[in-house]
Amino acid sequence: MSNEERYKNFRDHTVVSSIFKQGERAKIESTIVRAQHMHTSKLGSEEHMVRNSDVSWIYPDSETQWLFDRLNGVMEDVNKNNYGYDISEGYNAIQVTEYTPGQFYDWHMDYGPGEYFTRKLSMSVQISDPREYEGGELHFFRDGVHTNTAPKDFGTGVIFPSWVQHKAGEVTKGFRRSLVAWYLGPPWK
Repeated sequence: MSNEERYKNFRDHTVVSSIFKQGERAKIESTIVRAQHMHTSKLGSEEHMVRNSDVSWIYPDSETQWLFDRLNGVMEDVNKNNYGYDISEGYNAIQVTEYTPGQFYDWHMDYGPGEYFTRKLSMSVQISDPREYEGGELHFFRDGVHTNTAPKDFGTGVIFPSWVQHKAGEVTKGFRRSLVAWYLGPPWK
């Protein structure tokens, strides 16, 4: 069983452009409920901001089902050939995450207590042109060591175990957008 990140190419310009349009559609439809996420955690006696980003959601419907089917097929294939996790379901919504200058998501895992307890695999698809922003790299941390930085190429997707620590570095210029989805299964044994 692997714990390494796996990369997939979604660089078919038509597909990625369609994904980008779905992200735009999600932004417009969720403007009222969309909120800036600023989570903090206590580290010693100081507060540490963990996340500062904007999110919206794409839900399955007649215009978006193809996207759910495509991502689900990729996740199933990667899981079967690399991880072998007990997966019981895909996702019922895809997160569109946006970062503007000063925004970031510090070291975290997608797996955790409560609703995050059943996350097995995470996927992040780069849907911004890397020439349009600076910073915002997706980094991975394992066994006390920074192990990898994901490619910033337009249309690149990275799939990794949800328990792997990772972060989206601070965007210093421009605008970064990605799709994020999680593949679920029964709780770890």
